[in-house]
Amino acid sequence: MTTKLSRTFPRIGKRVLLLNACIVLYEKAHKNILLSIEDITVQRALERDKDELLRQKDVLLDEIEHRVANSRAGPGNLNKTISGISA
Repeated sequence: MTTKLSRTFPRIGKRVLLLNACIVLYEKAHKNILLSIEDITVQRALERDKDELLRQKDVLLDEIEHRVANSRAGPGNLNKTISGISA
């Protein structure tokens, strides 16, 4: 079983923890639970930062594509405007 848990601790602040648990069976039918706790706070923050940077990259690429398309259309439109003024 794996679970993510977000909790605020008094001395260290907010942390995101990954909890893993499994039952360990021994030969004589003795059961134990093995529990691991991993602090993934930094990893989660880095993932959020990466996602935000990728979103910003997509916005910038869209803007560049738009500007390139406008610059290609610009000279033709300028010629039409100039010829319309002189007519």
